Amino acid sequence: MHWRGDRTAASDPGGDPLDVDGAFKKFNPAFVNLMGGTRLLTTGEMQAFTDFALTIRYPPSPVRSLDDQLTTEQDSGFGAFVAVCRPCHGGAIGTPGLSLSLGGSEGGKVPHLRAIYQKVGMFGQAPTGFEELGLGPPVSPFLGPQIRGFGYFHSGANARAVPPLFSETDPTVIARRTDLQEFLFAFPTGLAPAVGQQLSATEATVTDPATLARRDLLLARAAAGDCDLVMHGLLGGEPRGAVYRGGVFLTDRSSEAPMTVAELWADAGLAGHEQTYTCVPPGSGARVAIDRDEDGYRDGDELLAGTSPVDPLSYPGAAPVVTIPTKLLSLKDGTARQQADRRKFRFTAVTPRESGANRVVPPPPGSGGDPTLVGATVRLYNTAGSGEEVQVTLPPSGWTATRNGYRFRSAGPITSVNLKPDRLSITGGKAAWGYTLDEPEQRRIAMRFTLGNVVQWCAEAPARATPSGSQDQTDAFQGEANAPPPVECPAPPAG
Repeated sequence: MHWRGDRTAASDPGGDPLDVDGAFKKFNPAFVNLMGGTRLLTTGEMQAFTDFALTIRYPPSPVRSLDDQLTTEQDSGFGAFVAVCRPCHGGAIGTPGLSLSLGGSEGGKVPHLRAIYQKVGMFGQAPTGFEELGLGPPVSPFLGPQIRGFGYFHSGANARAVPPLFSETDPTVIARRTDLQEFLFAFPTGLAPAVGQQLSATEATVTDPATLARRDLLLARAAAGDCDLVMHGLLGGEPRGAVYRGGVFLTDRSSEAPMTVAELWADAGLAGHEQTYTCVPPGSGARVAIDRDEDGYRDGDELLAGTSPVDPLSYPGAAPVVTIPTKLLSLKDGTARQQADRRKFRFTAVTPRESGANRVVPPPPGSGGDPTLVGATVRLYNTAGSGEEVQVTLPPSGWTATRNGYRFRSAGPITSVNLKPDRLSITGGKAAWGYTLDEPEQRRIAMRFTLGNVVQWCAEAPARATPSGSQDQTDAFQGEANAPPPVECPAPPAG
């Protein structure tokens, strides 16, 4: 991170220079100093940005063979790498995370090697300052527009992948410089070359030798653990999914027996039954093909049951979701001023004018939705991408039955709930209410109120806009008044 790798967490109290989370956060000042912003990200914003950024992975090397085997030249170059380069470039990504002296007044972190193949294109060589020491290649004239404007070494000014600092002085590398360069271009990135590769099978291609060879290649790489192989397409005339496991394909319906490769392939040979096979990153196959929301229920089963395959709170046997309007949704917070005890939360829904599918109807006493028997759950979450959410369980002991509904009272974080026909109101807050407003805006917030396995009421409200501006800022959110029921209940954040 940074061109010399000098942005680390080493300066933090008890900091670790190899802590990638801490190192990434050192870039917060760049939002003002480099990007021209008016403020730094808040602690919460920077942590969310860091959490996201550190999930980004390098794609597979397009130079490396799809079967992940080195060519003769690359294998020879690997031997040279082990002999000469590994002392500095050890580790899975080509760096142990340490720094070394480059001569002169500056040092630099040993760079990783995963993106070397991307830098091919700088053919001219500008003066480096090393020429008098005999360490630099001859200066070349400008050779016209290039594919890319940078090369190798820390400054990006070197035209050759094998730095002259080594190639001009070590006999082993001089003899095998080209082979070493071939290996560096094929340096593993952390994802096998098969990841992302696809194959489409149709009536016209299922018997094609090249198509069959590519299918067998993807099957072999999945069996080797390089990827998860998934299928999307028409199975029995319906859009379906399947994932390769243990030599067979599991489909998106648990009632179906696993299918052999031959059985699935034969279905692709039927007119209009096209199938596409994809090698996806290891561990992601089930999510991609048969259980998108990872709630343990396969997508096909959920579609047959009328539940949502993209909502982990909607699954066969779960309480059905009823979307309702939002009359009031407001939040206040003192987190930015270190006054969390000032948090407040209010929600109200009024539904007498809604259709029967969008109304608040309290479950009968003694039923599976009676909160005096099963309790309730309040779940509040951001639907605009921040991923923030809070979930509070309201135990049966806090509930009492009223003449036509139910009432809840507690010390918090939800302090009161009033539930009666066509009306639901919820109040809470203080420090135990975990939803913070330390971001500059929330944009949209959803609320779910669940009673046993009988009903989940769901509402969503965008930030309220007024002539004086949006009612959405740090420490305060006011939802749009009388927001209509959402067409579908937004899924809560993953995880």
